[in-house]
Amino acid sequence: MSWADAAAMAGPVIDAAFSEEGDIVYTSDEFGVFEFAAIKIDEPAEQFHGNGRNLRKTTWELPQSALPGRASNRDFLIHAGRQWKVLEATRRDDIGKWEVVVQDEGEA
Repeated sequence: MSWADAAAMAGPVIDAAFSEEGDIVYTSDEFGVFEFAAIKIDEPAEQFHGNGRNLRKTTWELPQSALPGRASNRDFLIHAGRQWKVLEATRRDDIGKWEVVVQDEGEA
């Protein structure tokens, strides 16, 4: 079995185990509004010395099949009463996801 085959089989199991409870609402000026399940990753930001060294990096893994095109920095996600602005998006064909780094914009 190839790595791609194994990843394809594991993907739905990983999504079911790690997706946030409740769908996210994805709003795009270009594509409209979509609702779907996604995985949220919250981790320490890159290390540096000085003020702000305790920053966090929040990333969402969005299914490529849920969006008709590339995520944009004009787009927003809403989940659990919070709004997140897209900062950058990376296409991860190996897992069928958009890896989207976001910034917390406060209450939705």
